[in-house]
Amino acid sequence: MTTAMTSSPQTLRGFAPERTAMKRILLVDDNRGTRDALTNRLKEYLSDVTVIAAGDGNEALRIITTGPIDMLITEVDLPGMDGYELIGQVRRHRPAMPIMVTTDDCSKKVVELLTSLGVDWWIEKPFEGSAIAAVVRNELDLLPRPGRWRENRPEPLNRSIRF
Repeated sequence: MTTAMTSSPQTLRGFAPERTAMKRILLVDDNRGTRDALTNRLKEYLSDVTVIAAGDGNEALRIITTGPIDMLITEVDLPGMDGYELIGQVRRHRPAMPIMVTTDDCSKKVVELLTSLGVDWWIEKPFEGSAIAAVVRNELDLLPRPGRWRENRPEPLNRSIRF
């Protein structure tokens, strides 16, 4: 197992992260079983997180444009609006939102496309819920506080997680 979580957020940013408000994650996957399992895992590992689930890109975009969402986790193979188009729309509306993609294709072509769209992390299926939870925890801890810009966060050492 390879992960980029080698330093604590305190080491990375020089401050203790604030965890006072519930963070809201939007999880998008057209497979209800996968959606439910990952939702349960995230809730199990991250007590200060609310997971909102969507089954397709159109539903996800409606949720993002109508309410506060702190992070997006999406699959790319979605009915209707696919994950690539969803990511493009999210970047137009919420350019600093952390985005993680779950995919079964981490080919060079797909990775280049995800990078060009500004995806922060991608994780290859099958994966462990604890691995996603670790990345989500790190990203949520690094969200800007008042007076801080997300652009100042350090780049991950490795944006891909494989098992």
